[in-house]
Amino acid sequence: MRRFLFSLLLAAFIAPLAAQPDETYNFNPGRPGFAYGSTPLIRHTLSAEAFVRTDGFAYMPLTEAGHVLNRYTVRYSPLDRLELALGVGLEHIPSNPAGQRTMLSPLSLMARINILKKQGNLPGLAFIGELSLPVGAGSSEAVSPGVNPTGVIAIDHNYKRFSFIYNVGAEWLLDDHGVDLFYAFMVCYGVDTKGRWNIYGEFVGHHAWAWDFEDGNDEWKFKGILYDLKFRFGADFFITKNLKLDFSFALNPFYVELQGEIGLSYGIPLKKLQR
Repeated sequence: MRRFLFSLLLAAFIAPLAAQPDETYNFNPGRPGFAYGSTPLIRHTLSAEAFVRTDGFAYMPLTEAGHVLNRYTVRYSPLDRLELALGVGLEHIPSNPAGQRTMLSPLSLMARINILKKQGNLPGLAFIGELSLPVGAGSSEAVSPGVNPTGVIAIDHNYKRFSFIYNVGAEWLLDDHGVDLFYAFMVCYGVDTKGRWNIYGEFVGHHAWAWDFEDGNDEWKFKGILYDLKFRFGADFFITKNLKLDFSFALNPFYVELQGEIGLSYGIPLKKLQR
């Protein structure tokens, strides 16, 4: 984690020197928060994103429950309505039967396809497809033994300085023979007129079905409407018009789970094209 935080500080110092000017704070990375917006990156923009997240349970010592995830993602929009992304990371698990260990998190391939552009108060619509691939396959260090596809419908709209994001999606857990249906709702508010400062609140919930092999039943079982419920609050700030810092805190009230996250996004406009 110390190396990651040092990298954040180094990037925050260097990036403003190399950042290319833009007319507005319209760099739209995949951060922060869980929910996806409908708008891809500006065409021919490359986005490099990194974050560190730590979570644990309030009733357990951090040394036993503190799970740490570093995630790195590169995004690129070759077309106005298409964004492609590649992500991978490192996970540190402090307590498990095999002892502490650090491993690669699943490799993800993502595409965001804009169907309706968000204009004024009119909503935008997009489909997001993601493929989570196992890393370290064939070894005990693999995080996910199978390929997990995810599909998300994203709708969002603006009202004055507010923006609202609605997501409904499903992840097929092929290795667990289960389906995770999830939903997310986010409210964002631009603190200043240029959109340099933003604050947000987010609600994420899961429905989960899994295949039950116990007692020879072999049937789908519903795991609950509030499975893995989280409330998240955070903010982001544009250090320059291409460099964005964000941080957030999340709470799962049913499991007394706490989560903190800090991230950095840097946009590189390869061509000066506006929407």
